Amino acid sequence: MIIRSVDACWLSVPIPPERQHVSDFGRISSFDMALVRIEVGSGLVGWGESKAAVGSAGSCAALVSLIVDEIAPQLIGQDARRVTQLWEEMYNGTRGHYALSRGRTFPVLGIQRVSQSLSTASASRGSPEGFVGMQDSAVNTNW
Repeated sequence: MIIRSVDACWLSVPIPPERQHVSDFGRISSFDMALVRIEVGSGLVGWGESKAAVGSAGSCAALVSLIVDEIAPQLIGQDARRVTQLWEEMYNGTRGHYALSRGRTFPVLGIQRVSQSLSTASASRGSPEGFVGMQDSAVNTNW
């Protein structure tokens, strides 16, 4: 189950004004998320999702860039069944030798969703798309 590709896209779904929620964080006018797609050599696909801000609203551009530009190159060519080991490499790999000496932080949200995608790819042996519950017409991601 060698990882062939890792991609992420920002999905934003507007919420009709009469259904918008208002709280101390402001008015939530859209549902935003980063959708992660990992494909392995056999064609199986794993999916994960993440939110960049409280209440599902916020710019996911940085999160998508983190996954596509930083995490994906670390994963391509790796065995998707090594979920725990890959998580450790994603977490520690970018921190390098600074991890212990300087305590540099790392955005764990992206790692969690990539890990979720790896898990669903590993578990979806029967479905070529891995995530049977999603209808093709529901989301246009333009992969």
